[in-house]
Amino acid sequence: MVLTMESIPIAADEWIVAQGLVGYYRLLKHAGIKVKLTDEGLLFDPEHLENFEHHYFQFFLDRYSVAKRDERTIRREFAKLKQASKLDGKEAKGKIQMAKKTLDERIKLTALDKVEKKFTETAATNRLVKAAKAIRNQKAYTAEMDEWIEEYITALEEQEIDHKLTLNYVKAKVLGAYFGQVSFLNVLHTAKTLEEQKTIFRKEYIEPLLLDLELRKVMLEATSAQKVLQYLESSVHGKAKDLKKKFKNMNIDEIRECISTKVNRCSFFKTQWAFEQYSESHFSPLSMSAPKALNFYWGANNTLTTPISKLAKLILFCAPAGASIVGETSLFVQLEGRFEQLIRANDVYEIGRSKEKAFDEILFDLVAEQRTKAQQVSQSYLILEYSSDYNAKKTDLQYLHLTPGLCNLFNSDIYQRWFLQLNYRLRNQLVRSFLLYQDPKALIQSHLRMKLKENYIGNDMVYACLLRHYFLLYTKKGEKIMATDLEIGRKRIWNAYYAGLDMKKKLDEGKARSIAYRLLNAVRANDKNMFLDTTMRMYMSLQEALPPVIMNVLDESKIDFPSVADSFIAGLISTEEEKNEK
Repeated sequence: MVLTMESIPIAADEWIVAQGLVGYYRLLKHAGIKVKLTDEGLLFDPEHLENFEHHYFQFFLDRYSVAKRDERTIRREFAKLKQASKLDGKEAKGKIQMAKKTLDERIKLTALDKVEKKFTETAATNRLVKAAKAIRNQKAYTAEMDEWIEEYITALEEQEIDHKLTLNYVKAKVLGAYFGQVSFLNVLHTAKTLEEQKTIFRKEYIEPLLLDLELRKVMLEATSAQKVLQYLESSVHGKAKDLKKKFKNMNIDEIRECISTKVNRCSFFKTQWAFEQYSESHFSPLSMSAPKALNFYWGANNTLTTPISKLAKLILFCAPAGASIVGETSLFVQLEGRFEQLIRANDVYEIGRSKEKAFDEILFDLVAEQRTKAQQVSQSYLILEYSSDYNAKKTDLQYLHLTPGLCNLFNSDIYQRWFLQLNYRLRNQLVRSFLLYQDPKALIQSHLRMKLKENYIGNDMVYACLLRHYFLLYTKKGEKIMATDLEIGRKRIWNAYYAGLDMKKKLDEGKARSIAYRLLNAVRANDKNMFLDTTMRMYMSLQEALPPVIMNVLDESKIDFPSVADSFIAGLISTEEEKNEK
């Protein structure tokens, strides 16, 4: 089938289409094929469909290679085992056992539970299983293990093993969450070879699209009704018979009028005809923007009709390639602007993920990427984070909104240093609460309480209080925020922190912890009088004057009560440090 149709411009309007287009672009780029971009999206060229099924499978086989993933784990744990074997004592024994346990579990899961039990026996599988058993049977490190490890990794990299393991993983954990068991994803096709599954994909996604494009070309170029009917007579298009019956007694103008008014237009691409209805099999992770919301397309029983074209169907099937997927969670960055910027934003996240960076670190990279191109960040990002359970028929979807105002909080070198003072868990949770535009007051309280319970110092919590206060100011005042507003709040937070730090020196450890618990309860209940009464009694018992920052805790005209109170508590459970920030 030869098509001479011109390229079709596709705009990245809705986020699911944008994700599909980014995936389509990545698939072809991975295959070394250049795709022309426009400001709004890209140009779809029918020539891209030649060998597209090979490009599709190869992308996922390379991206989610089980051999590469296992090799990283195996080499890391084996290096730990070798290093621990050089040590003496009980600590060394524990490290050896831990590294060997992780190593054995990974090898057992891949080589024994999957390859030995479920794969056809071949020379490659026998090599893998033999090396796996040799490694697992050795309780402590020996020089022979170096050779066994290399033999195991080499056998695992054999295409007949790696491709089958990877394809099974991709179908179950990546594509299955998006499309259920359509096409080659159906469990009935599990035993089929890779080439057989490619053929199924082409038959159900590529060839129907080519027929749609051919039908459109004929309709546009036909000079008479007879030529249209002759084409429909020989065509294998799924709707050829119905269209022939409908056009039987029409002239060419009537046929074009009918095709223009009676045939559905695609809900995603208005220039395309739609001969089927959208359903969860096209893209299941589509739900209302609420946590744990049921997908509103599920169980619709045709009461909701959303026409979809074969082109849109293919583009949506590329969506998993456009997301960054970790475990069962997909993430996609949507933004207003040129499509090239959209691709770059998602590449920044994917590159960061591949380097095992934390979410907040990737976010800083995303903001820094824009800062290199402009002195101030004026872009607004919508970060979609979601997971879909096809069998449970629901999707968990969160919208994380990074506005230009919030970018300022992540864009400043000073604020980034504050973020880096926090432990990984708190920093990540704090960033997510900011993106969800949630006040992290309860989060800070929880971490203060945890530090008290586990007897940890709270030096870092003052930075969490600072960031929370600045976040509240940025979200409340936006671009109208004044430097004096930030300065007043910063000074009061540090004054409260050091007041608590000075007080701790004058109390025994048990007394300080007891008072800290009472103050935390007062802040959680937003009981300002209880907080003030407790601190006054404490200072009076030591015949100390109440610091001005505590005396003014009821005045919230410049800074809220929890920011000051939590900072004081942080000081009460902290240790002495340099007062350079103050």
